Amino acid sequence: MASRLDPSLLRLYAITADGMAFNPDARRRVREWLQAGVRAIQLRDKRLGTADVMPLGRFLRAITAEYQALFIVNDNPRLALELDADGCHLGQDDMDIEQCRAILGPDRIVGVSTHNRSQALAARDSGADYIGVGPIFQSTTKDVGRELLGPPFAGWATRELALPVVAIGGITVGNVGRLAEAGCRSAAVIGEINQCPKPGKVARTIIDILDSTDSATLR
Repeated sequence: MASRLDPSLLRLYAITADGMAFNPDARRRVREWLQAGVRAIQLRDKRLGTADVMPLGRFLRAITAEYQALFIVNDNPRLALELDADGCHLGQDDMDIEQCRAILGPDRIVGVSTHNRSQALAARDSGADYIGVGPIFQSTTKDVGRELLGPPFAGWATRELALPVVAIGGITVGNVGRLAEAGCRSAAVIGEINQCPKPGKVARTIIDILDSTDSATLR
C-alpha cells in the first residue's frame, strides 16, 4: 500500500527528550528546529504521565500547525486524538496498527519502530504509513540493548519497503552522511538536537547533509 506521506517531511524527524515538558528552554528550542527546516516533531517522554506532557503537547500542536509541520505522539493514540495530532508512533511492544487506527480513525498517520527485517516487512504489510529502523548507531541518550543495524540496513529498508523510512539511533552531524550515502534520506534525532546550545544550526546542518550527499550503490 502506498504511503500518504511525502518523505521529505521526515527528512529530519525531531523527537523531544525526556523531561522536556519541564524545560523552560523547550519552546525556544522547538521553534529553532522548525525555523531550520524540521517538518516533523514527535512528542515522546516515557517517564511522564499525560497530565504532565499535555501543556507541551498543546504547544507542539500549535507551533507545528504554524509551520505546516507534522505533529506525532509516541505510543498513545488517545493522547494523539486529544491533542489533534497528525498521528501516532508505535513501538514493537505497543498496540498493533489495526487497534491504533480504530482509535485514531483512518485519516491519521501511524508509524512503527522496527529492529530487523522481519519486523520492517510486517509493519509494511500491516499498513504503516512510515517505518522507523534502528538502532543504526550507538545511541547518545540511552543503552537500547539491541544489535546495531548500521547504515546499510537503512538503505535496504528504503529500497525494499517502498514507504518513507526513518533511521534512528545515535545519529549525529558527524555520521549522518554515512546514512545518506547508504541510500536513506530521513533521520530521527533526539540527543544531537536536544543537548546542543544551537539546535537550529545543528538541525539545518543535518538536513543539508541528507539533502546533498550522493547515494551510493550498496555492495
